[in-house]
Amino acid sequence: MQTLKTVSSWLLSNGGILMGGISGIFSVFSDGKQGRLWKVLPIVGVVAGMLWALASANFADRQQREQMEGAINRVDTYVQKQSLETVSQVDANTRAALQEFMQKDLGVLPNVAEGASPQRTLAIVDAGTKASVLIRAVPQQQRDALTIWVFTHVQKEVDFTVVRARLQQLAGKVEVHAPLHPQTEANSVWWSDGATLSEAKAAALTAVSAGLEIKQICPSTTVQMKNLIQIGGSVGAQRLPILSPSQIESLTGTVCQQAVGQT
Repeated sequence: MQTLKTVSSWLLSNGGILMGGISGIFSVFSDGKQGRLWKVLPIVGVVAGMLWALASANFADRQQREQMEGAINRVDTYVQKQSLETVSQVDANTRAALQEFMQKDLGVLPNVAEGASPQRTLAIVDAGTKASVLIRAVPQQQRDALTIWVFTHVQKEVDFTVVRARLQQLAGKVEVHAPLHPQTEANSVWWSDGATLSEAKAAALTAVSAGLEIKQICPSTTVQMKNLIQIGGSVGAQRLPILSPSQIESLTGTVCQQAVGQT
């Protein structure tokens, strides 16, 4: 029993390694192969690795670990129930499992999850993985000091009950505020003194994994409150390109539309 616990702990603690290994194995076996099945296998491998890494990143949080393990079990159940007789059958059931995972565990609205392309589905799950890794790196004392403001138009674009619980892993306080321009799409994240770019990136990736399209991550210019991160919308930022999870993760500076207010 002790050996089993040790192995389980190692697996959860090394999700990133497993993610790379799983996707790599599928890529090797599918290289040069023809047919839809071989095109699907790398995607299945990447998704499986991402889900495991998402659970691994939250290993220290028992409640979150249980939620992520539950998500993995749901995906695994779909896979185990299906043979690989037809690619279409694999596609349908894998898609159904991912849609359920995105809705219940990431806070994606049903219509967004159901309408997501394979590329966007992977991006949403990838953003969840990257967000969990960044959140885990924030010291608990700093998390307790942080406050996140979420403007109300964000609530209309996500399952806020789920998203709020996820944001509370990053910040001691998560508050809802009314926007100046409620018709503006949720596309921006701002941070103030006391907060960091890395923490803003974690908030942005959490938003992306809930189905939002973030285009701007920059310092706050209108609200001078320490240790504050805001998730809202900017009219000017609508002209900016959408930031991918990898672009957000690798940011070393700001992405800002100049002279634009935040709402």
